[in-house]
Amino acid sequence: MITIDTTSAPIFSATFAGLAFVFSLISLVLNFRFNRRSKQADIQVGFHNRFDGLQVERAKLLCRSASDAPSTEDHQAKIFFDRFWSLQFDQYVAWQHRYVSDDLYRFWVFARWRQLQHPTPDWNLNGLTVQSTFEEIQRKWAREPSRGAGHPSLVNGFLSMFDELKGLTKEDEVHRLIAKNSRSLWPELDAPYPA
Repeated sequence: MITIDTTSAPIFSATFAGLAFVFSLISLVLNFRFNRRSKQADIQVGFHNRFDGLQVERAKLLCRSASDAPSTEDHQAKIFFDRFWSLQFDQYVAWQHRYVSDDLYRFWVFARWRQLQHPTPDWNLNGLTVQSTFEEIQRKWAREPSRGAGHPSLVNGFLSMFDELKGLTKEDEVHRLIAKNSRSLWPELDAPYPA
């Protein structure tokens, strides 16, 4: 006959419950990390798809025949650059909310910096360029009032960062600008908007 020592049962029960709790926490953390990385990947793929779509649209605008190109105001080119700058802003917001890594965002910012510093003919659509359309976006996107304790809004942060970016001439200046505008300056932006 087997005898069971009932005095040690609470110890085994508490130990088992403690181990189950620890494993549950580990599982929860791993699940959270996986879900966050999966969401980050979805967002990054979405940005790449949007940029690829803009590249196709830009190629079509560049290949227009002389008879198709407008003689004065080019609404298609304006819409293209509106979509282009909206994508840049969305990337900035995703970076601020930690959905885009610093390395990837740095790559994107350096691409914009090169376009602002050394515009190429294939980014000139009937006289509209990355630089000229950014100046238009600055005028169009009215500066929002600051939210909270004097912290700039996302729109102001984006416009200020890119306004400063266009005047930089050295790579190390761009690195410092990105570090200065890092999301760590605005932790309240990670908080959800009030209902």
